Amino acid sequence: MLKVIDDGVSITLNGTESNPVFVMAGVLVVLAICVAVVAMTAPVQITIGVMAVFAVLIFGFNIYKNRLKYQSRIATGVIIIKNRAFIAQGQNVKLSENARIELINDTLVITDLGRSWHILGFDNDKERHVAKSVLEGKALEKREQAIRIL
Repeated sequence: MLKVIDDGVSITLNGTESNPVFVMAGVLVVLAICVAVVAMTAPVQITIGVMAVFAVLIFGFNIYKNRLKYQSRIATGVIIIKNRAFIAQGQNVKLSENARIELINDTLVITDLGRSWHILGFDNDKERHVAKSVLEGKALEKREQAIRIL
């Protein structure tokens, strides 16, 4: 739901939260059990090969996890969007002039100073476009039922 407030808009996001790190960690636990079974039953050469593959998978998981440190995914709750700033999940973010704001499919992607925010869960295209416009600093005009971007 979109509400126009004094200096921006308030949008209620209705997406679903998901944690890809949790899913990947669960897969790694299952693979660790498989490696343990192989280590008990297979010859030494096969065990060494399986452990090497498992070590490479853990290394890849750590790289992926570190990459996600600089990326936030916001899909639920209320987000307040103002000119070059937003407040979501108790986090107040002010964007620099070099911030990149783009719409990719149904996601509003904001990239600034090596960090990115993926905002999804919008009800419709209008909410996405209004959010992008306000973040870019365009003024809004509120009428009875319509919102016009100036």
